[in-house]
Amino acid sequence: MKNQFDFYGVRSPQRKDVFKWVWNKQEILITDEYIGQILCIINHPKRELNYYAIDLAICCQKKIVIFLIFNGLKTSLQLNLGGIL
Repeated sequence: MKNQFDFYGVRSPQRKDVFKWVWNKQEILITDEYIGQILCIINHPKRELNYYAIDLAICCQKKIVIFLIFNGLKTSLQLNLGGIL
């Protein structure tokens, strides 16, 4: 991704320190909105935000997969059961 995007000039060690600080300050709850925010951040024109979104997705990948599987199963059940859930 280097030289493909505009950037703020934040070096990787500082970006990772900020990410760790934010990560330790909040509990992550995976929702549709959260996944949408990751997608929005990853499409930002600045490279540091692209990296931040990738780091966030990697740290939450198990939660995201479980969320998507559960919601896919829930949607499938709703379709098969006529929206009972």
